[in-house]
Amino acid sequence: MTESLAKATRHKHLQVILNLTRFLGKDWKDATKEDIDSVTVRVVQQYCNDSGQETNTSYDHKKILKIFFRWFKFGSRKKEEAGDPQEIKNIKIKKDGPRAYGVALASFDKVYWYTK
Repeated sequence: MTESLAKATRHKHLQVILNLTRFLGKDWKDATKEDIDSVTVRVVQQYCNDSGQETNTSYDHKKILKIFFRWFKFGSRKKEEAGDPQEIKNIKIKKDGPRAYGVALASFDKVYWYTK
């Protein structure tokens, strides 16, 4: 069974993969564990906040890196089906608190944010 992704999701994944490829600076088939670690460090340096906490951008980049590399090596996006290649096993993804989205309801004197 093939998984269908929304057009916007595919677009975002392709944008992030392009960015990660630029960070890598070589062909994915030649990437070593050290290369993947360097890409991850660059994502953290560039996108985590000043205190080192995960941001939505760093979270998305690391998540998409894991999904892409799993598919690239094993042919499946899903960890349950393929497991993780050695190169990405040590990549940690943390959600620090609720992820707020830019959707708000104004109620006379208060603003309520939807969180996930």
